[in-house]
Amino acid sequence: MHRWRFSLVLGLVGLLGLILFGPVFGLTRAQTATPAADAMPPGVSAQPLGLGHVDTLPAAPADLLLIRFTVAPGASVPIDPNDPSLTLAYIESGTLTMRFDGPLTVTRAGAMNAMATPGTMAMPATEQIPAGTTATLQAGDAVVGPPNVGGTLSNAGSEPVVVLNAIISPSQMGPSAATPAA
Repeated sequence: MHRWRFSLVLGLVGLLGLILFGPVFGLTRAQTATPAADAMPPGVSAQPLGLGHVDTLPAAPADLLLIRFTVAPGASVPIDPNDPSLTLAYIESGTLTMRFDGPLTVTRAGAMNAMATPGTMAMPATEQIPAGTTATLQAGDAVVGPPNVGGTLSNAGSEPVVVLNAIISPSQMGPSAATPAA
């Protein structure tokens, strides 16, 4: 029963996301009147934080997790090359240094800000970071961490780095509970 409620809530959140963010990402809807300059309903605002393209997703069933990490000055985080998770990470504050064994796609803050400009609706430009290259991400930058690619994240600065991660991974919760018969 609890799993069913979770699925219902997740479905409702997804539907709300399509309603609220569909205009931001170029999804089409029927138009009944001349659109206002601002595509959001009164009192609602949206700021795209990160965007990335992936060719494959982890196998279903999958878990979706949103988590905020804080990396202290001088700390580093090893990324397991056998981790099948897919991650979209957004640097909320600080400067993060990273080096991965595979290529990465970065969307810089300026490109995301341009996407959020009313009337643009264009996909932001991305930057490709080759495998084995050290790169630095600043506040507002986003990166896609592909599955099964090892690497290291580190904070060489004097301030903490705060990273928001949306992670899709093979389910640790098991299959969904069966729907009860009516």
